[in-house]
This record gives sequence, C-alpha cells and structure tokens, in this order.
Amino acid sequence: MANPLYGQNKFDNSADTEVGQIIHVDSARTLLASESGSYVMLRESESAVYTVTLPAVAVGLKFTFILEAVSGTGDYDITIAQNTSDSNNIVFGNINGAATFVDVAHDGFIFDTGTATAGDCVQIVSDGTSWYIIVGTSSAAGGIDVYNA
Repeated sequence: MANPLYGQNKFDNSADTEVGQIIHVDSARTLLASESGSYVMLRESESAVYTVTLPAVAVGLKFTFILEAVSGTGDYDITIAQNTSDSNNIVFGNINGAATFVDVAHDGFIFDTGTATAGDCVQIVSDGTSWYIIVGTSSAAGGIDVYNA
C-alpha cells in the first residue's frame, strides 16, 4: 500500500516529534523541553564530575541517557538532576543491576563511572508532575544510583 503525500497522513505530525536528535555531552549542560525525545550520549569528563539538568516537568517530555564511554582516567560521575523549579519528583522503578526503587522523593540519578560501563542507559518520561524511569539498565549493581540534594 502506498503512503499518502506528506501531510495527508496526520500520523506524520506526531511521528516527527517522536525521534529526537543525538546530543553528545561531556560537561555540564541543561536540556531544553524542545529537545524532548533526544538520546543524550554521556561521556565521562577527563577531569571532573558534571551535571545534566532536566527541563521543568511537562506532559510528554522524554529523554534517553546512554553512557557512551568511560574515560578510564578516574571516577568522575555524571548526575542527571531535576530542574530547580521541581521538588523531589523523580519516581523510580527497577534498574537492572541495581536495587528496586519505589521512593518518589529523589532529586536525580547518577551514572557512577567507577562501576557503570558503556551502554548503561536510563529512559525517563514526564507526566507533567513527575519524571518516571521507564527503562533502566546497568551492567553492575551500583552503576546507576539515586541521589537527594
């Protein structure tokens, strides 16, 4: 069956926003709501820990964080932090290789580069009130940890 001309199929409009860009990060950065759907490729800094800050919660925002590489020069963790306008609203489910988290009062999560390996990932989605981990995979216990500020 042939595809209709672009724009005639209303699915086209929603599909356009489903696949985001690939964002390479190796230093502190704040994500924008307009970058929702992106794959955030995390590379350990050669010299310091850094934080990637999420945009304020909004319905339908989604990000996938993937540990791209660990530099091997030290344990420089990467923190994914909630927006300062949000308050303890990161809700956790199970992360493979880590414990099961059911508490809703977390400020973020950390890729512990002393334990995590390339390919470890977390996908989060917002319902407008909280961020939910819908996929979390770590190669080892403690590779991805939660934190409170």
